[in-house]
Amino acid sequence: MSSLSDIRISLTPAAIAEVERLRGKQHRPGASLRVRVQSGGCAQLYYDLSFEESPDADDRCCTCDGVAIAVDVLSLPYVCR
Repeated sequence: MSSLSDIRISLTPAAIAEVERLRGKQHRPGASLRVRVQSGGCAQLYYDLSFEESPDADDRCCTCDGVAIAVDVLSLPYVCR
């Protein structure tokens, strides 16, 4: 898992609360929030959010107010502009 200090993703307090609620509901308190951009949808791209215990070695990771976030390198240009 890579960590780049120049990658920043901001989550609103409501988003952080929802991530915490969903992690608790799924019994995955330590899981990272996986942010991925997929092909499809009305705008040709859509965000796919899930939880992941072990991000991949080439993922770019950051933390926002205690929420670990993992982004794959192909999605990175769409997520961090």
